[in-house]
Amino acid sequence: MSNNRKTDQSVKPNGQNTQSDEARRLAAVDSDTTSLAKIWAERAQQYAQPPETELSGTQLNLLIFSLHGERYGVEVRFVREIHELQPITPVPRTPDFEIGLFSARGRLISVVDLRAFFGLSRLEAGEGTKIVVVADEETGMEIGFLADDVEDVTTVFQEDLVPGLSTQEGMRAKFTQGIAPGMLMVLNLSILLNDERMVIYESL
Repeated sequence: MSNNRKTDQSVKPNGQNTQSDEARRLAAVDSDTTSLAKIWAERAQQYAQPPETELSGTQLNLLIFSLHGERYGVEVRFVREIHELQPITPVPRTPDFEIGLFSARGRLISVVDLRAFFGLSRLEAGEGTKIVVVADEETGMEIGFLADDVEDVTTVFQEDLVPGLSTQEGMRAKFTQGIAPGMLMVLNLSILLNDERMVIYESL
């Protein structure tokens, strides 16, 4: 009888150890499962988010100015100087878009009215009127043009430009790269500065 009693007592602790080991194993598995579920949840959230859009394309750094309520942009690489409105000396026998000459640091620079050059009504100069001096380094062509105001410098992508309607732009269509967001008309100074009318005017 005593032997059976001892055997029963020895089995009981072993059973408790077995249950304890199983509980620890299940707890470990449960912990691992929770960790895996957390990892997969994080990954699912990560992949559910839209990928970051990489900005790419040809960038145009533009100086923005206004003319008679319209916004224009010219590439900064052409801009040499910006001056407050100064006395301009008229020059006889020049085209109607020509305003005259002004002195900039000892240089005489021709000033034109871009609106008149585009076949629109002439710009009325006011207190805030600026003279923007631009030049084409390849040809050496340099002029100044009037602007109601110079707003800012910004960057746009050339691929975002949309062509303007020729019926709306008139003569400007020839000298426009396109329309940027915000109805910003981006001028093509490479063409404008070397236009036949501008070249003939400068040779007078």
